[in-house]
Amino acid sequence: MTPKESCEIELSRFFKRYFTFTSSSDPDDLYNLLCSLCSSLEKYEIATNNKIGKDSKRYLALKALRNFYLHHSELLSSSKGIKSSDIGNVRTEVSLLCLLPVGILERIIKDTKQEQTKRYIRETFIFYENYVDIYPAIFNFAVDLYFLANEASLNISGSSYTEMALSINYEKKNNFPHYITGKIIPLTDTSASDYIDNHVIDMEKRLQEEKGLTLNTLRLSILEKTPLEQLKTLSSADKKFIYKDLIATKAIDIHDNYLERSFTENRPLTPVEQLVIHEVLKRK
Repeated sequence: MTPKESCEIELSRFFKRYFTFTSSSDPDDLYNLLCSLCSSLEKYEIATNNKIGKDSKRYLALKALRNFYLHHSELLSSSKGIKSSDIGNVRTEVSLLCLLPVGILERIIKDTKQEQTKRYIRETFIFYENYVDIYPAIFNFAVDLYFLANEASLNISGSSYTEMALSINYEKKNNFPHYITGKIIPLTDTSASDYIDNHVIDMEKRLQEEKGLTLNTLRLSILEKTPLEQLKTLSSADKKFIYKDLIATKAIDIHDNYLERSFTENRPLTPVEQLVIHEVLKRK
């Protein structure tokens, strides 16, 4: 078997394990995914002679989790989800979370010798008061591997890889970004940490809610507040983050002229996103 063929098999295995992980509450599925994730990049480097791992923040941060899992202790992960009926009460790109106790991450950081990796862990994962969400990093790394496989013209088999390709194409067609920040911003009078502690649901309940739904399925959300009320709950920092995120992900284009600034939408915006943009542009 050639290095290229071995790489293709491992990448196929990774995408299969990734989609298993996204619908599982079993911690073993996270362990299997992290192992395949590391093996995939190592085999990719051998097959392509492209040493990219040493410069990848996501890879090095996730590899630190794999090493801790492999050599020290359980990660004590828990997979959670945002209720379909609640999706209008938060701003987030995805409704999945993979939470680790913050104490576990602090121990991993303490035990990690490389200062660079310590920094990457804090920059890559989303830290809340009691938990750390690692799902955005896993999601983004799966996107990384998809584009790396395409760039190297690798032959990746399996329905999981096909599903990833369909998702990427859907995003291209509808002007959605391929990568996510993973930041959760509640649009109610609660903090992100409190929302995670008290409002997210177990994976089993989420799977029951999502049963039979597709990318094009209309999801009904029960709003606790009107869009104007949601806007008032946002801090200045959250408004600034949303505005910059919309620009960075090309959701909007800003137009300057000598009279005023305006914007055009490249994808449908939520009411609170529109209000944030109007407020920011009005101040400038």
